Amino acid sequence: MLVTTKTTNTGHRAWQIVACAHLALGLTLAGCNQSTVPEESPSGTESASNTIEPALADPGSLTEALLIADPLERIERVARILRAASPDELPGIKGIFEQAPHDHGDVEYVLFINWWSKFDPAMAYAYSLFELRTDYPRTVVAAARGWARTDPQDAIESGAFLDPFSPTKGYRIEMLDALVAGWFESGKPGLEEFLEGLDDAGDINRGMRTYARMRVLRDGAKETLEWTRGDTGFPAAQHRLLLAGALTIIAFQDPKLASEWIPIAEADGIDTRTFASRIAGSWAHRDPLGAIAWIETLPPGDEREKALQRAGRRWNDDAPNEFASWLEEQGDDAWVDGFRQTSIHSAVYRAKAEPDWSELMRRADQIVDDKKRARQRVWVLQFWFAAQPAEADAWIDAHRDEMTEREIASAHELSMGDRRLLEKILGKE
Repeated sequence: MLVTTKTTNTGHRAWQIVACAHLALGLTLAGCNQSTVPEESPSGTESASNTIEPALADPGSLTEALLIADPLERIERVARILRAASPDELPGIKGIFEQAPHDHGDVEYVLFINWWSKFDPAMAYAYSLFELRTDYPRTVVAAARGWARTDPQDAIESGAFLDPFSPTKGYRIEMLDALVAGWFESGKPGLEEFLEGLDDAGDINRGMRTYARMRVLRDGAKETLEWTRGDTGFPAAQHRLLLAGALTIIAFQDPKLASEWIPIAEADGIDTRTFASRIAGSWAHRDPLGAIAWIETLPPGDEREKALQRAGRRWNDDAPNEFASWLEEQGDDAWVDGFRQTSIHSAVYRAKAEPDWSELMRRADQIVDDKKRARQRVWVLQFWFAAQPAEADAWIDAHRDEMTEREIASAHELSMGDRRLLEKILGKE
């Protein structure tokens, strides 16, 4: 029988279920307080054939839909069936999903959890934590967002989204994003007050960025930026983070608008430090050369350097070979020294400490600044010696006239931090 407890009671009931699981992972949901937990656990134990109820007009249609080979057609048909289904059909629908031949976390389960969240979000969330097919980050986050969309206050009071290891009682990153996004979608009051009341610095930053993203999604880029010029209701520090988050999001689609807004924000008295690097990182995701060309127009200083490094890291993350090829074309330009270091370090990580070490030494020699070049050569040699000591020593012997005695000695002294990094790269940690 479908549980029809009101949402406020449901949240209390579901959180008891979640609490039981955290205390003893081996317990089933039925092990919680029987006075508040339905006889059937959220994951269900009956087969699909026993749980399909007559209320489901055509139970076979969902079964067949889940077997459609084309993923887009399958998802579209499942969504259409769920949209037309009523809450009292939950047991039958749940049974069909539990028997479906899909991998855990598939989009179909996300659709199911979203549908369930509309009328019993707390139990849908609890179910997503325990059922094999839905115990998956994508599905759990969808359940959290659905809970926040249906009853945000109940979701907060449950404590389900807090990070148990946070010294500041902060939220788990993905859960905070889901909470803010779902609450925003609900249109229910209190979200702004919730964001103002956050204590953890990381939560405040992430929460305001998610809020900004939802505003851009709903109102549009320019409209959101214009709105930030007025009284948003947030304290000055959070107002700044809101604008920074909006510019970061907007720069993915319209970097020109985002970059042109920095002087407008400065004229409005906003502290725009970090804005350039945020925009550069987003811009470089789509057009790294365009981002770098814009950064070169900025006044010399720390902000310009940070923006360059952010753009370089983004390009290197997205297309490391293309980035390395571009560096080869830059000749003796000193301003790309930082880019060269980023590319070399990345090559070691990606090759799991088995790159072409001689090639990396050649690339290190291209660094223009004398001190940076010496440090980078020693860094490569330290990792090379730790990974392949005989080969590294042979290279040093062949190039002694190019190195100082101090550099040769340093090449054999990998720091404890770098040694741990190397072990991690090699999969030994």
